Parts: sequence; structure tokens; C-alpha cells
Amino acid sequence: MLTSWIKQFTSKIGQKVFSSMMIVGGLSFVVKIIAFIKERFIAQQFGIGDSLDAFYLAYLLPAFAVTVVPASFSTALIPTYLDSKKTDSKNASQIASGILLFSIVFSTLFSLLLVLGSYYLFPKIANGFTSNKIDLAFSLTLIMIPIIVISSCNNIWSAIINANGFFSLVSITPLASSISIIVVLATIGQEYGVYSLALGTLFGCIAESILLVLFMREHDFVILPKWYVNSPEIRKIANQLLPIALGTLILSSTSVIDQSTASMLDPGAISILNYSNKLVGSIISLGSISIASVFLPHFSHMVVANRWEDIKQTLITYSVLILLVTAILIVFLLYFSHTIIVYLFQGGAFTPEDVVSVSMVQSVFIWGIPGSFLGILFVRFISSVNENSVLTISAVISLCLKLVLNYLLVKIMGIKGIALSTVIVFIVSCVYLGFKSFRIISRRNLANEDCNSRKNDS
Repeated sequence: MLTSWIKQFTSKIGQKVFSSMMIVGGLSFVVKIIAFIKERFIAQQFGIGDSLDAFYLAYLLPAFAVTVVPASFSTALIPTYLDSKKTDSKNASQIASGILLFSIVFSTLFSLLLVLGSYYLFPKIANGFTSNKIDLAFSLTLIMIPIIVISSCNNIWSAIINANGFFSLVSITPLASSISIIVVLATIGQEYGVYSLALGTLFGCIAESILLVLFMREHDFVILPKWYVNSPEIRKIANQLLPIALGTLILSSTSVIDQSTASMLDPGAISILNYSNKLVGSIISLGSISIASVFLPHFSHMVVANRWEDIKQTLITYSVLILLVTAILIVFLLYFSHTIIVYLFQGGAFTPEDVVSVSMVQSVFIWGIPGSFLGILFVRFISSVNENSVLTISAVISLCLKLVLNYLLVKIMGIKGIALSTVIVFIVSCVYLGFKSFRIISRRNLANEDCNSRKNDS
């Protein structure tokens, strides 16, 4: 077992994947450093209070929509895009253009629905908020709602750039968002308050679009929205969209559940929940970008070539590596949890009492890192083989578990119960997805061997 693990890790393919992960991870780390500087700006200007609670509620719906619509389109696109690109690069570009158009259309419709429904949704999601706080959240949502449509382009463009092997560029584009927020807060933050934070978030998304377009123009593969409805590949992708979007919709609902649960606790609870998950969320995002950017194209290439044993060894190798690295990371983060929050956020409106509240919840979130990383790895494999109904079932399990655990644990532990329920959901989801991944590999490998045997007999 150890010998095969080392052989897989030191193979040319293994080294290439690991090298790509390190490059993407390293660049993403730089991005996260700038992001934490941004978070420090926010913490010192707003602290833990009603205005920041309103912003997080306002951002919840656009972020939810981006996860459900644009991200689902880009995930469904890549396996078919890579398959087509092997034989006809022009057709692959047409497929991407057609999917981009559909993504923009659906994102626009989703945005309109949110504008119409958010004023009625907010009192239900945050039934512990005052009417003034809900009005503020609605105003901030109207500023940030264009992010959904802009992200429909950004996600497709990023996926195509990754599929063409330019992982580094996509890793650094979030810099534009953080820098935009810092600049806006530094220039008009005192005058416009939390509205400047919403504006900075919108400008950052637009800046990311500009960077992606400039890069594609430089490398001569600009993807623009065009109508290719008769393409059989686009119809194939459309058939995959519903289970992906449904799974993502259900899974993303857990963040809505968490914010809603926190809104029923003391004022500032939503801010505490968000601050306490900044570090862990950034680490998970860092791993997610590295794993997702590299492994979806990598798995898709191996699936097209029917290299099922290689896929199995890749999953085993990187599962072991993830567990080893995250175990060391957990020990480090738990030991320095309080100190990290002091250096990241304390100062200005962010008091020492806030540090204690946030660091306690953060110490619980830290335990979810291994399950999250492994889950991302298995999700990328399952997406590459278009077995997206598995993701839907996993999302349903996670949502049901989240509802029950939030209800039970918040009564016992308060806001720390929300963090613990998140950790448990990560672990259960990871175990289920891992089990299903190896079942899929076994089934596909047997089918491939049977097909080869019949060819040899004939």
C-alpha cells in the first residue's frame, strides 16, 4: 500500500498535479493575505454590530445565487468542453459560448426573482432583526444584486482558462475584489458607512471580469455569449444542469440556515459567526481553489481515456496527503486560535471581548477542515464522470442533518452549536461521497474491462 502510494505520488502525472496544486495554492495564499487585510479594514471600521449584520444578510442572497446558478453552469461545462476540445477546438469554443449565454439568461432571471422576493424573504430568514435592520439589508442587496449576472460570466471564463491550463491567472483574480473593497473603504468608508462595503464588493466583481477578458484576449480564446441551441453537446450539458443546480441549491441552503439561526440569537451573532469562519473559510477556499482548479480537468482527461485504476490511485494518494496536512494544520490553528483573531481583527471597533467570542467559535470550525477538503476532492471526481445525482443525494442528506443539528446544538451550545453542526455535516458528507466515488470507479472499471474483452473476442 505504502509503495503504491509513493509510486503514484512520485510519478510524472502525480508530480504534475502536485506542482499545479502548489502553484495555485501559493498564489491563492497571497490572495488570502490581501483578503485578510481587507477583513481587518472591515473589522476595525464596523466591529460587531447591526450594520455589519445587515451587510452579511444582504450579501447572503447574491452569494447564494452565484453558487447555485453560475457555478453550476461552469461545473457542468468542463467535462464536455474538454472532451470536445480533443477533436474540435472550434466546437469546444462554441459550446462554451452557448453555455455562457444560458448562464447569463438564467442568472438575470434569478436576480429579478431575488429583487422581487428579498424584501419578503428577509423577515423570514432573519426573524430576530428589527425592521430598520431589514430595510438596511434590502438596500444593500439592491446594490450588490448585479454581482449575480457578472459572476455568471466570471465563472465560465475562469473554468475555460483553467481547462486550458492557465491555473495561475484564475488564482490571482480575487485580488481585484479585495483591493477594490480596501480602496473604497479607505476613500469613502467614513462618509457612506456600510454602503461603501457593498459598493466595493460590486466594483471588485467588475474588476475581476476585466482581468479575465484581458487575459483571454491576450491568448486568443475570448468566449462571448452566442446562440448555439442545436448543439448536441449543449443539450448534454443541459441534462446535467438540473441535478448539479439542485444539489448546489440544497447544499448552499445550509449557509442560509446558519445565518437564520444566528439572527435569532443576541445582536451581533451573525457578525460573530462570519468573523469566526473567516480563517477556516479562507483555508477551505484556498484548498478548494487548488483542488477544484487542478483536479476537475485532470479527472476529466483520465475519464475520457478510461484510466480508472489511475483515478483510484490518485484519489487514495491525495486523500492520504490531505489527511496528513490537515491534521498538522488543526493542531497549529487550535493552539494559536485566540492569538490569530487578535492579530487579524482587534482594534478600532473590534474589542477584546469580541476577540474572545470569535476565537471560541473559530476553535470549533477548525475541526471541519479535513472533511471539507476531502469532500471537494470527491465532488470534483463525481462531476468529471457526470454522476451528479450523487451530489444531489449528498446535498439532501447534508441539508436535513444541518436542520436537525442546528436545532439541537444551538439549544445546548449557543452559537458554537452552529459551528459544530457544520463540522459534523462536512464529515458525514465526505464519508458518503468517498464511498460513492470508489463504487463508481469499480463499476466503470468493470464495464470497461468487459467492453475490452468483447472486442478481443470478436
